Amino acid sequence: MRMRAGAAAAKSGSGMAGVLDANMRSAEGRKMKPAPEKLDHLSIHEGADGGHIVEHHMASSDMLMAAGREAERYPFEAANGVKPKLPEGHVLQHIAEHMHIPHEVMKEPRGEKQAQADAEREGKREEAGKVDMEGEPE
Repeated sequence: MRMRAGAAAAKSGSGMAGVLDANMRSAEGRKMKPAPEKLDHLSIHEGADGGHIVEHHMASSDMLMAAGREAERYPFEAANGVKPKLPEGHVLQHIAEHMHIPHEVMKEPRGEKQAQADAEREGKREEAGKVDMEGEPE
Protein backbone atom coordinates (compact mmCIF):
# COMPACT_ATOMS: atom_id res chain seq x y z
CA MET A 1 0.00 0.00 0.00
CA ARG A 2 1.33 3.41 -0.99
CA MET A 3 1.27 6.17 1.64
CA ARG A 4 1.19 9.91 1.07
CA ALA A 5 4.41 11.66 2.02
CA GLY A 6 2.73 13.62 4.83
CA ALA A 7 1.10 10.50 6.24
CA ALA A 8 4.41 8.65 6.16
CA ALA A 9 6.16 11.44 8.06
CA ALA A 10 3.36 11.64 10.61
CA LYS A 11 3.47 7.87 11.11
CA SER A 12 7.23 7.91 11.60
CA GLY A 13 6.73 10.29 14.51
CA SER A 14 8.68 13.27 13.19
CA GLY A 15 5.82 15.58 14.15
CA MET A 16 4.27 18.54 12.34
CA ALA A 17 7.60 19.79 11.00
CA GLY A 18 8.13 16.41 9.34
CA VAL A 19 4.65 16.49 7.81
CA LEU A 20 5.21 19.98 6.37
CA ASP A 21 8.66 19.08 5.10
CA ALA A 22 7.38 15.90 3.44
CA ASN A 23 4.49 17.79 1.85
CA MET A 24 6.88 20.43 0.50
CA ARG A 25 9.12 17.79 -1.08
CA SER A 26 6.06 16.10 -2.59
CA ALA A 27 4.80 19.39 -4.06
CA GLU A 28 8.24 20.18 -5.51
CA GLY A 29 8.13 16.94 -7.48
CA ARG A 30 4.82 17.83 -9.13
CA LYS A 31 4.49 20.54 -11.71
CA MET A 32 2.09 23.18 -10.48
CA LYS A 33 -0.14 24.62 -13.17
CA PRO A 34 -0.49 28.37 -13.07
CA ALA A 35 -4.04 29.69 -12.94
CA PRO A 36 -5.29 30.65 -16.41
CA GLU A 37 -5.01 34.36 -17.04
CA LYS A 38 -8.05 36.42 -17.91
CA LEU A 39 -8.11 39.38 -20.22
CA ASP A 40 -9.13 42.51 -18.31
CA HIS A 41 -9.17 44.93 -21.24
CA LEU A 42 -7.60 45.87 -24.56
CA SER A 43 -5.90 49.12 -25.52
CA ILE A 44 -5.58 50.08 -29.19
CA HIS A 45 -3.02 52.67 -30.27
CA GLU A 46 -2.13 54.02 -33.69
CA GLY A 47 1.34 52.87 -34.71
CA ALA A 48 4.03 55.03 -36.30
CA ASP A 49 3.81 53.11 -39.60
CA GLY A 50 0.06 53.71 -40.04
CA GLY A 51 -0.84 50.42 -38.43
CA HIS A 52 -2.05 49.77 -34.93
CA ILE A 53 -0.79 48.24 -31.70
CA VAL A 54 -3.21 46.21 -29.60
CA GLU A 55 -2.26 45.74 -25.96
CA HIS A 56 -3.72 42.91 -23.87
CA HIS A 57 -4.01 43.90 -20.21
CA MET A 58 -4.46 40.80 -18.09
CA ALA A 59 -6.36 40.62 -14.81
CA SER A 60 -4.72 39.21 -11.72
CA SER A 61 -6.03 38.47 -8.27
CA ASP A 62 -2.65 39.61 -6.91
CA MET A 63 -2.61 43.42 -7.09
CA LEU A 64 1.19 43.66 -6.83
CA MET A 65 1.66 41.20 -9.66
CA ALA A 66 -0.92 43.00 -11.83
CA ALA A 67 0.69 46.40 -11.17
CA GLY A 68 4.17 45.23 -12.17
CA ARG A 69 3.11 43.33 -15.26
CA GLU A 70 3.48 44.86 -18.69
CA ALA A 71 0.75 44.51 -21.27
CA GLU A 72 1.26 42.03 -24.09
CA ARG A 73 1.71 44.06 -27.30
CA TYR A 74 0.57 42.91 -30.74
CA PRO A 75 1.55 45.14 -33.69
CA PHE A 76 -0.59 45.20 -36.85
CA GLU A 77 0.61 46.66 -40.12
CA ALA A 78 -1.30 49.28 -42.08
CA ALA A 79 -4.13 47.90 -44.23
CA ASN A 80 -2.42 48.86 -47.54
CA GLY A 81 -5.65 49.32 -49.46
CA VAL A 82 -7.43 46.30 -47.99
CA LYS A 83 -10.83 47.26 -46.59
CA PRO A 84 -12.55 44.56 -44.57
CA LYS A 85 -16.34 44.45 -44.80
CA LEU A 86 -17.88 44.91 -41.37
CA PRO A 87 -21.58 44.59 -40.55
CA GLU A 88 -23.33 47.86 -39.78
CA GLY A 89 -23.69 48.37 -36.03
CA HIS A 90 -21.12 45.68 -35.13
CA VAL A 91 -18.59 46.39 -32.37
CA LEU A 92 -15.70 45.97 -34.84
CA GLN A 93 -17.24 48.58 -37.13
CA HIS A 94 -17.45 50.95 -34.15
CA ILE A 95 -13.79 50.36 -33.26
CA ALA A 96 -12.68 50.76 -36.89
CA GLU A 97 -14.42 54.13 -37.13
CA HIS A 98 -12.83 55.51 -33.96
CA MET A 99 -9.36 54.16 -34.80
CA HIS A 100 -9.51 55.37 -38.41
CA ILE A 101 -9.11 51.86 -39.77
CA PRO A 102 -10.17 51.69 -43.43
CA HIS A 103 -13.25 49.48 -43.79
CA GLU A 104 -16.49 49.05 -45.69
CA VAL A 105 -19.86 48.86 -43.97
CA MET A 106 -22.13 46.03 -45.05
CA LYS A 107 -25.78 46.94 -44.89
CA GLU A 108 -27.23 43.55 -44.10
CA PRO A 109 -30.96 43.01 -44.26
CA ARG A 110 -32.25 43.22 -40.73
CA GLY A 111 -33.79 40.17 -39.17
CA GLU A 112 -37.53 40.02 -38.58
CA LYS A 113 -37.20 40.52 -34.80
CA GLN A 114 -34.93 43.54 -35.26
CA ALA A 115 -37.28 45.08 -37.85
CA GLN A 116 -40.24 44.58 -35.48
CA ALA A 117 -38.34 46.16 -32.56
CA ASP A 118 -37.39 49.13 -34.77
CA ALA A 119 -41.01 49.58 -35.85
CA GLU A 120 -42.23 49.47 -32.23
CA ARG A 121 -39.60 52.00 -31.19
CA GLU A 122 -40.57 54.30 -34.06
CA GLY A 123 -44.26 53.97 -33.15
CA LYS A 124 -43.55 54.99 -29.55
CA ARG A 125 -41.63 58.04 -30.77
CA GLU A 126 -44.54 59.08 -32.97
CA GLU A 127 -47.01 58.60 -30.09
CA ALA A 128 -44.86 60.73 -27.78
CA GLY A 129 -44.68 63.52 -30.36
CA LYS A 130 -48.43 63.74 -31.19
CA VAL A 131 -50.20 66.96 -30.17
CA ASP A 132 -53.89 67.81 -30.68
CA MET A 133 -55.11 71.01 -32.32
CA GLU A 134 -55.13 73.04 -29.07
CA GLY A 135 -51.44 72.27 -28.44
CA GLU A 136 -52.16 69.72 -25.69
CA PRO A 137 -50.62 66.24 -25.88
CA GLU A 138 -53.20 63.61 -26.80
